[in-house]
Amino acid sequence: MSRDNRAKKLAQQQGIPYAEALRLTRTDGAKAHVLNQKLLALVKKECWDLVGDHIQYRWGGGIVAGRVFDDELRLPSPPQVEQLRIHVMDVDYDALAWRPVESTGTGVQSGYVTVPARVGLRGEAKTANLPDDPTMRVVDEYVDESTVIVSLERNVVLRWHCVLVPGKDPDLLFGQAEPQSSHPYPAR
Repeated sequence: MSRDNRAKKLAQQQGIPYAEALRLTRTDGAKAHVLNQKLLALVKKECWDLVGDHIQYRWGGGIVAGRVFDDELRLPSPPQVEQLRIHVMDVDYDALAWRPVESTGTGVQSGYVTVPARVGLRGEAKTANLPDDPTMRVVDEYVDESTVIVSLERNVVLRWHCVLVPGKDPDLLFGQAEPQSSHPYPAR
């Protein structure tokens, strides 16, 4: 692949100007490839770690701890659905993107790593109060006579805050899951 094509691809993947991508391929092409491989490995591990985690929700005047999913995803919260957890994830690792936000003269950079995913969630719902959600299905598992296990899906963009320090592994901190800009709730 020519340097020109690598620069175009890098500019598109990282959302940077073509001239900057061309400069990076000239001097830091191998470093960028190594960085992308390190980020990919860390994001894969982070995604595995997300499975089974509770989803944060507002309750009364406070917030119950858990992974942050943007309000625009319109996830049902208690009392509609309780114990909502990430059950399964189908992540598009090929679409991983690094978006630098700031950089210091010492080479330290901070920014965001994003990756699109289809996330399956599970929780408990009262049969008398099932929320109206086009992706929600009742799973064949009953907690008791009036409570069932439900599953729902969302297409999201997973976002981590990332700090890059030269000579060290990237440092990732999960930020939130946001709706994908097109078709946040597509029919399956």
